[in-house]
Amino acid sequence: MFSDKNKPRDVVDMGGQPNRIGKNTKIKGDIVSEADFRIDGKLDGNVKTSGKVVIGKDGYIHGKVECVNADIEGGFNGELLVSDLLSLKSSAVIEGTVSVSKLAVEPGATFNASCVMGVKMEPYLALNKLQLVELPKLPNNNKPNHLKNAAMLSGIAFQMGAIIYLAHKGGVWLDGYYNIKNEIFTIIATLSGVAISIFAVVTQLKKLNSNGKP
Repeated sequence: MFSDKNKPRDVVDMGGQPNRIGKNTKIKGDIVSEADFRIDGKLDGNVKTSGKVVIGKDGYIHGKVECVNADIEGGFNGELLVSDLLSLKSSAVIEGTVSVSKLAVEPGATFNASCVMGVKMEPYLALNKLQLVELPKLPNNNKPNHLKNAAMLSGIAFQMGAIIYLAHKGGVWLDGYYNIKNEIFTIIATLSGVAISIFAVVTQLKKLNSNGKP
């Protein structure tokens, strides 16, 4: 006899005919349908259908929508799960989370939502049931590069020989310039070149070992 108009209600449709919420209509509650559903008014609640959901330009849904296909011209805020195609018109405004297999967006649409896309889903599949795909492992760049190490060792040997040769030639020049018969400058310069080259080799080998560690 008496009814509470402010109490949220669940609407269940068992037929296959399209359903519609008019432009000046506001509904608070959940809707379950086996047919397509068009919203031109305001809905605060959830929609679950095995058909298509259409939100008109003046329509707005705040809640959770689960459907096969969806066309949106109006506003949506909440969780949107579309198992096939979601089409956003230029006037659409989307906020919240979206999980969809295919997405079509017209220029001008506002899409402020986190999106999982490209996964083929069964109707009503929740986001937390999506199967994670393990990415292929990337190669370990820290493994020693033997070709690079061989090239570095060859460079060290060349550098060592060059230092000793230049030191020796410098000593010979000094002995000739000062007319020294016992070649003291040659001996000192050559020994200095050997010491410098050994120091350079040790430094390079330490650097090579540190780069080769994992």
